[in-house]
This record gives sequence, structure tokens and C-alpha cells, in this order.
Amino acid sequence: MKSEPESRIIKGIDVKFSIDDLQAMPDATSQWDGVRNYKARNYLRDDIKRGDKVLFYHSNCKVPGIAGLAIVTKEGYPDYTAFDAKHPYYDPKSSTDAPKWFMVDVKFERKFDRILPLAEIKQHNLLKEMALEKAKTMKEVNTKVVYRKYASLYFVAGIGLDDNELLTLEIIHRYVEVLDRFFGNVCELDLIFQFQKAYYILDEMIMAGELQEASKKTVLRVIAQQDETEAVENSERGWGDLNLEGVARTAMLTVQEFKQSFSK
Repeated sequence: MKSEPESRIIKGIDVKFSIDDLQAMPDATSQWDGVRNYKARNYLRDDIKRGDKVLFYHSNCKVPGIAGLAIVTKEGYPDYTAFDAKHPYYDPKSSTDAPKWFMVDVKFERKFDRILPLAEIKQHNLLKEMALEKAKTMKEVNTKVVYRKYASLYFVAGIGLDDNELLTLEIIHRYVEVLDRFFGNVCELDLIFQFQKAYYILDEMIMAGELQEASKKTVLRVIAQQDETEAVENSERGWGDLNLEGVARTAMLTVQEFKQSFSK
């Protein structure tokens, strides 16, 4: 099961959840909400059973990998966060009468002494027998592939047979526009070394396969808040001072203007 151990703001709410956060929950147990992938949803709803052990995977962070183990304490039931319009993972197409998304409850079992990084995980042959690894080799059906090339970058999307290709191309173009505004003439190295930022921007724009936010300014403002939160946390941890230049650039301000906004 994948989680994000570092702060990320969506709709003004921090969606950070690490294995330490799970351990700190009452009875070290929490619902696993916010899954908005159909294949993962099917596992949660149909396959995962009480007593199953799961790997707690830290994602979108400096060192992604397995952080520990948890155990399923409650089998799949409707993810009620999808019904709440104020929640980061709200989905207007999901309702109490016809729930679209499901979740399970998990309990902390063990934290590893170190993170098992992705490169090391891939070396273990036992993973080939795991459900998620098998799923990666399954052929997709009833899916169209839409892509668009910008210089040397390819942006690819898989959509349903009934989905509009032109609309998908427009969404890809808007995503690239936001990336270009954020990075300043985006290139391969930007996406390689700051891939988590590309994910953050995508999550602000698209949820459950639907366009949620088309405004470039709104998306960049939220990412600026995320940068500010991250910079404050780094400062508190002794990792360096606030990166005012990066935060100001994201908010489309000069550093001087950004400092002045704090003094008002």
C-alpha cells in the first residue's frame, strides 16, 4: 500500500501519511482512504481480506521504498471521503447509493530499521508472485492511448473508448502549460530531478480521471503553499533556511514582493 510521508497540500489539507502516522493513530489503526485507481479499488473491494498483511510503501519522497508492515483489520467498504465536497479526494460521481471507491482498515504491525528502496525491491524474485506485480503485466482492454509530443517530451494518457480524445489532448496541453510556468521552459531534467512536483501538479488538476482544476494560477498558488510548508518543515528540521526564491517563483512573485507579503 502506497502512502506519502512528506507534506503535500490538496484543497488546503495536508495529505501526508507515513508509517509513523499510522503507528500514532488510536489503536495504531486507520482507514486506507483516497484510493482513486480502478485496479487498486478492485483489490480493496474484492480481494483483500481481514488478516492479510500488506507492505507499507513510502512514495513521492526523497527515498521511496517499503517502510514497514501493516495488517488488514476490516475488509472493503465504501470510501466516504469521496462523498465530502471539501475533502481532497472528493469525487462527485461517487454517492452513498452507488459508491465508486472503496477502502479497508489497516493496523500498524512493524516499522523496518531502514527503508527498502525501490531498486532493491525489484531484485527480489518473490515479488513476481505478488498481485500488484502480476497486474503490471496484464494487457489493458477497452482503452485508447492518447499522446502529445513537446520537443523531446512525450505525454501519454490512457482513456476509455467512449472518452473524448480532443478533450484529453487539451488537458495534456494545460498540464504542460502549468509545468512550463512552474519550471520555466520545462525539460527532461526538471521532471527527472523534481518528479514529485510534476505529480503534485497533476494531482491538483486531475482526480479520479476527471479534470478538477483548469486554472493555472490556482494550481500554481496551491503548489506555492506546498513549497512554503515544505520549506518551513525543512527549516525546523535544520535542513536549511526557507527557499524564498523557489516559493516566490511558484507564486509568480519576485522574492522582494514575496517578503513584503509576509510583512503586511
